[in-house]
Amino acid sequence: MINMKVKTASYFDNFKNKNNCYLVQVSNSKPKWFNIDRIFKSAIPKWELIDNYKKGIINQIEYSKSYIDYLKKYKNRILKEWQEIKKEAKNKDIILLCWEKDTLNNIKFCHRYLLHSFLHLYDS
Repeated sequence: MINMKVKTASYFDNFKNKNNCYLVQVSNSKPKWFNIDRIFKSAIPKWELIDNYKKGIINQIEYSKSYIDYLKKYKNRILKEWQEIKKEAKNKDIILLCWEKDTLNNIKFCHRYLLHSFLHLYDS
């Protein structure tokens, strides 16, 4: 597992060497045409949170705070599932996937970046 990297991507990104990656869904759904290796169930944000953001009820800061609170609350469960994912991936790079594309000016706002940071911070 030493050579493994963890990356994030949208389902719509152009993948190079997709076969050498372990593709992990971190969204509530995925495109029918996209094949994945695993769903990271414990790390998927609740639909209510996503819906509130999409409807403009909450902003990026509120969304981020809510999702980070969720990650902390379920930290043990999430980290346990993460260990399983790493074991299954073997030496392949892990890509955390969701629908959100990178936005204009390459500003990256998506829960997968928060999850990536969380895993980097707490992974042992």
